[in-house]
Amino acid sequence: MNISKEIKTGILAIVAIFLLIYGYSFLKGSNIFSNERVFFVTYENVAGLALSAPVTVNGHVIGKVKKIGFANNQGGLIVTFALNKEFEFSKNSIVEIYSTSFIGGNALAIKPVFDDKDLAQTGDTLKGSIQK
Repeated sequence: MNISKEIKTGILAIVAIFLLIYGYSFLKGSNIFSNERVFFVTYENVAGLALSAPVTVNGHVIGKVKKIGFANNQGGLIVTFALNKEFEFSKNSIVEIYSTSFIGGNALAIKPVFDDKDLAQTGDTLKGSIQK
């Protein structure tokens, strides 16, 4: 079976495009093959929280901040974060902004509530607080 040069070149081009897209996603810090769960939390002030900041539970990183934008016309902010690990928690859980160092980096910490109420599902908006 003889494969023409055009077909070989076409296959090579498709593989190169796929590797380019995968590499770009990898450098952005996301994996196109992962199934992330996305949640939202609202704040009046994000206290210097940045994109790609870690999301932790008891100090263990389970996700990161994906987007920070305006929630309404009064200046409220909505933070979108994605969890890449399977961790079940209640809708009553609190998402707290805390300082990770003296220099000023901030992160999100999920303060889980393990009640028998509804579990948080992808797309839910959770309660937020800022560490004092």
